[in-house]
Amino acid sequence: MTTESVCLENRSVSLHEHGRNYGIDLLRILSMIMIVTLHVLRQGGILEVLDTGTVKYFTAWTLESLSLCAVNIYALISGFVGVSSGSARFYKILSMWIQVEFYCIISTVILYCTKTDTFDFAELINRLAPVSTNRYWYFTAYFIMFFFTPVFNKLLQSLHERQMKYLFGIIFIFASLWPTVWQTDIMKLNNGYSFLWLSLLYLLGGCVRKLGLYKRVNKRLMVALYFILTLAGMVFMTAAEELDWPVIGNNLLSYYAFNILLASVCLLLAGAKTKIKRQAPVNIIRALAPLTFGVYIIHTSEYIWDHVLKGAFGFFSSMSAPVLVLAVTATALAIYLACSLIEWLRMTLFKWLKVDPFTEWIEQKARNVLDQKIFKKESGI
Repeated sequence: MTTESVCLENRSVSLHEHGRNYGIDLLRILSMIMIVTLHVLRQGGILEVLDTGTVKYFTAWTLESLSLCAVNIYALISGFVGVSSGSARFYKILSMWIQVEFYCIISTVILYCTKTDTFDFAELINRLAPVSTNRYWYFTAYFIMFFFTPVFNKLLQSLHERQMKYLFGIIFIFASLWPTVWQTDIMKLNNGYSFLWLSLLYLLGGCVRKLGLYKRVNKRLMVALYFILTLAGMVFMTAAEELDWPVIGNNLLSYYAFNILLASVCLLLAGAKTKIKRQAPVNIIRALAPLTFGVYIIHTSEYIWDHVLKGAFGFFSSMSAPVLVLAVTATALAIYLACSLIEWLRMTLFKWLKVDPFTEWIEQKARNVLDQKIFKKESGI
């Protein structure tokens, strides 16, 4: 192992030496609130009914711009946290799949009980196969990526500092900067809705952790850069609309846009730099952070997404700009908290049913079979 590798190891473990980083957990919570905000604005029908060029239009798009890096942050956190983990714990992805399946069943039952949709056996099978049908694009992408993470971690742990910076650079150039400038998805990232994009973000998050970048930055500067980079997209869109360049204008408002990616990294660094020591906020963060994925699954479930959220908030367009901001923020928080409560009830039920111990038992049995029959007890997975 090189001297650079040793330095990287020392930087990465220091985060654990002082306990759990609640700044990262807080960022996880904030990013999910931002994701809900995106859905209130888009699926809720607000953006599509506002007149172009009005103050309310710019206000709504400002909220959109500020929230757009949320999905990137969530994936970056996966790499930041996951890179220092040991072998993959496959029971976790099994538990997540059971969680998603649970909500798929509930959503399907509600659809049929409310007669919102007529029964169709083929459609029923599709509704109960969320990964195969890509019902939740993020979970499908994450599900696939999860099985690659042991390899990603081995790769990142084997690189010295210069190689890691090189990896960070080529990902940024070919997956973000180049597609943004030339408006060409040369890596087939599907505008960021893909397993490949999440995997690249995982690697970037791991690089941030292993390089110890969060130790060298000024937190306030990172937050300021986040605002500058995200709002730059909205300003550019506005200028492009005035010049009748709508396609170009939207180019800085996508998941893979270089300004949005850099803004995401800035918030990750700010979150990692944040130290929360007071017990009251720590308790709140500790309670809410494990619920965030459930918030995503619940409010994007078929029934809620298509029959509750769709067009539900278009009437916000009649409000003044300041009231619109308050209404969107309050609605996003209300949805987040309501879904968190539902997810807490689900977790309580699963704890009573001992679902996690059951999935751990399944993993152990599967590992024993694989070790004896296939891997011959080779380590690393």
